[in-house]
Amino acid sequence: MHKRRGAHQPLRNRHGDLIYTTVQQRPHPDFSLAPFYRGMEIFTGLIAIGLPLVFVTLGVFDVEAAVTLILLGLSTIGCLVLSRFPRVMNYPVMLHERNVQQQYRYGVQMMLWVAAACAGLMVVLTGEWLTSTSLGLFWLPLAVIFIAMGHFIWRMFKTQ
Repeated sequence: MHKRRGAHQPLRNRHGDLIYTTVQQRPHPDFSLAPFYRGMEIFTGLIAIGLPLVFVTLGVFDVEAAVTLILLGLSTIGCLVLSRFPRVMNYPVMLHERNVQQQYRYGVQMMLWVAAACAGLMVVLTGEWLTSTSLGLFWLPLAVIFIAMGHFIWRMFKTQ
């Protein structure tokens, strides 16, 4: 008779490493970020919350600007919150006991860069609305988003 693999028998890869097939099986993060990333997280959060408040306080406020700042602020805060829960992120490679903490680290770092770029978009747009300058810098934060995502996804694949 064919023996079926039950819930009590963990899956292992060809090297014998335990494979995490569900979020519940994944271990909790066991690493700390460099001070640079902690500073980035704090500064980004301050921009996401503070910039809309400053914008409203200055009285230069219209519906388009309000919706844009609110959506970008929520996106930024969402990325910051997600960076605190690397266990629930989707990864492009199978997580196992030898790579899980490094994959978590890359996922958190990527989300912090994306959040910082969203905050950068908020700064560029607010500067344009307040000073009527060109949107020429608008592409810089967008480039940071794509470069960060490409860089960290590449590193995730490299660290299978």
